[in-house]
Order: sequence, then C-alpha cells, then structure tokens
Amino acid sequence: MRSVSFQRPLEYQLVTETEEWNQGDFIRGTLRIANNGTDPTPPQVAQVILAYALKKDLKAGAVDWQVLERVELDVPALEPQATHTSDWELHLPSESPITDKAGALHLVFGNDQAQETGGRIDLQVSLHPILESFLQTFTTQFKFLEKYHKHLDGWTEVKLVIPDSREYPQLDEVLLQLRILQEQLQIRYVFRLRSLKRDGESIKMKRKKKEVEQALDSTEYLLPGGFPNRTRMRA
Repeated sequence: MRSVSFQRPLEYQLVTETEEWNQGDFIRGTLRIANNGTDPTPPQVAQVILAYALKKDLKAGAVDWQVLERVELDVPALEPQATHTSDWELHLPSESPITDKAGALHLVFGNDQAQETGGRIDLQVSLHPILESFLQTFTTQFKFLEKYHKHLDGWTEVKLVIPDSREYPQLDEVLLQLRILQEQLQIRYVFRLRSLKRDGESIKMKRKKKEVEQALDSTEYLLPGGFPNRTRMRA
C-alpha cells in the first residue's frame, strides 16, 4: 500500500510491503521524504505510528488515536529537491484490534505533528492464525457458523450460530471472546441457555447466561513444529 502526505515543504510517501496482516505479524515498509521547497531543511525526526481509531470519529474529524507502537526515524538536512528514504518495522501485538465495522488500525506518518496533520493508511487486520484454527474446531467439528467478528476491549468477540440439530437443545447463543496474550490462548465462553420450567399448571421457558473462562499455554495448543494441536482444541 502507498500513501502520500504533504507537510510543506516536505512530502512524505509511505509504502508497505503487503496489504493484509494477521494479529502478531510484523508490518514493514519504507518512508520517503522529499524536500519540494526552495530552501534547505534542517535535520528532523519523522514518525510512523501504529494507532487505532473508531470510524465514526474519523468521519467526524475528531480522532482520539489509541497508539500501540511508534517508530521514530532520523531525517538529515535536505537540500531543495533532495530525498531521503528510511526502512521501518512495527509489530502488531497478538491481541491487537482486528478490522471490523466500528474501527481499524492505521499507520499514521509524518513529522512530530503526524497525529494532527500527517497522513494515514487504514490497515486490514485479521485474526491470529491460532485463533482461526481454534474457531475452525467449532465450524468443522461441531458445525457451528460464524456470524461476526469484532474488537472488544482487548479481545476479539465472535458470535456463533447454533447448528440446526437436536444436539444442543439448551443453547440459544454462543459468544466467544478470544485473544493470544503472552503466548497464552485465552478464551471466554458466554452461553445463553434455555430450559423448560413448570410454573403451576403451565410450563414456561427459562433463560439464563453462563460464562466460562479458559487459558491454554503454548505447550497445550501447539504441537512440535508450531502446528495447531487440534485434538486439544476439540477437547
């Protein structure tokens, strides 16, 4: 991906190696700075910032950036029409927000006022591969369907649609909240249950919510060689 920002007399051009990422990946690219003015510019510092923002705030022009990581790049003095290019690298935390309808991670770039006046690129970030493998256990082994993914306060929430069968007669809804944190697979299960309860001569439907938390170390959810331990995930 490529984006250009003008902070006169300098032009900043940001280029990334790829266009899509998973949680836990590295984002790499270059930042090219060109002096389009008629006078030399002094040495300065450029920035590339990994930050999250809500789409409604971006549309309203009142962005409260949630900064995850930042890299600062030394830019030498530039003569008129001279350019300088720096390589940069940022790490997407394994529990970073995914891209959903509400918000997205961005690369914000420019001078020391980049968050206010710099350029930006919105990123397409998907689930960590281990979380994808964990969810495949539900969809392939137990025939659930994924309805949506969304970012939720440091977690990724996934709503699952119950299979059309008699195998889970008490289940109304299943919500999963997932993340990889410090190499630990952390899961919150939120089950919405229903059951029949006699009330005098009538029978009424009773609903309740049950929450279960689970944490698996990498030795549990990974096999030697780094492959997902699908047997453990099914269990």
